[in-house]
Amino acid sequence: MTGPLEPPPRASPAWGPPPPAAKGTLLSQTPGTYQGFPSADAVLSFPASRTISAGDEQLRIVLAGHTEFDVIADGPANPPKQFVQFAKSLKIITHAP
Repeated sequence: MTGPLEPPPRASPAWGPPPPAAKGTLLSQTPGTYQGFPSADAVLSFPASRTISAGDEQLRIVLAGHTEFDVIADGPANPPKQFVQFAKSLKIITHAP
């Protein structure tokens, strides 16, 4: 490749501005471990807006070495249905020290 690198093209103005940030409330936060790695579970509640329906979001964040894994589920129930089974299905495979 010759010549200077050019920045990637900007997004088309037709896309418009980004949506406003959701204004959720942290209902709970629990630190822990998942498969031996540090993790945190949290439940957030979001009011309805013109772009989203009201509901709750449950998430698990796992830090495995230098890699972060996020498992997120949302829905009208607190906690969202099937989150526990979905989050437990995450298998972290280490392939390098």
